[in-house]
Amino acid sequence: MEMWRDLAFHDRYLKVYGLGDNPQVLKFYQEATEASGIEQAIPSLLLDYLVFGKFVAHQLFDEMKGYCTETIIDDLDYVSIKVAPISGVDPIIEYHPSDENKNWAASTDPRVVAQRKGLDPIMVRLMVEGKPIPLCTNTLFQARAAFKSDHYGTSFLHHVEKALEDGADSKRLLEILGVGNLIGLEDDDLFKFSFLAGADYLREKISRYVFSSKMFPRLAVTQRCLNSQNGLIVPKFAWLQKNPETHLQGCKSIVINALERTGINWEELLSAETFRRKNR
Repeated sequence: MEMWRDLAFHDRYLKVYGLGDNPQVLKFYQEATEASGIEQAIPSLLLDYLVFGKFVAHQLFDEMKGYCTETIIDDLDYVSIKVAPISGVDPIIEYHPSDENKNWAASTDPRVVAQRKGLDPIMVRLMVEGKPIPLCTNTLFQARAAFKSDHYGTSFLHHVEKALEDGADSKRLLEILGVGNLIGLEDDDLFKFSFLAGADYLREKISRYVFSSKMFPRLAVTQRCLNSQNGLIVPKFAWLQKNPETHLQGCKSIVINALERTGINWEELLSAETFRRKNR
């Protein structure tokens, strides 16, 4: 899973475009995107999506600045999700404070008091009392649906567990993990058409969830004020490679290192399968 995360966002940065010729609007969105930390958060969202079958994140909105200044990836162990049985209705998502959260919220240590400065007093009180905190505004929940009625998501590792129960060998596990094409293909063909295609798919899928969600509603409202003559313009986002010339080699290293961590001797598998195909 870490391999797919690293492949999807290896050596890339987020670019905002599609906002017309108004430099003020473009500058605002660039500052807002950078301040939110969403570029750094998305890879972790993808990992939660694959490993746990879902992710939950929310952003803290700064009324003075007009945009979100922090993206928080919520620990799924302390989040409850209730999906409505009808479509078009947002799920009820609540964060349940841990004992560590309670102690932090109730601490009289001057350093901790300073850390709590600026937080919503109601939220702090709920943490002290150990009561669930509603996550509503600027919250994103996305489930990895394995079938139509799978509202809470299924881990990608479910396929691996099922394969292990059925006695799958290492070659079969490689196929399930999307790296089966490593066997018997030239490296360049593999990484250009198999791994990178899968990584691109995952990156765009997660990005579409995030940037088409309600995590940025106030940005749109503020942008309308900045550019009222042209009405509402929705920004577009693109992931660009920082160093295209080293991107492919970097992706190869990520895959090889990931396979080595699993204890799979990928060189032996490659040699054995290549020999088999040549002698059919």
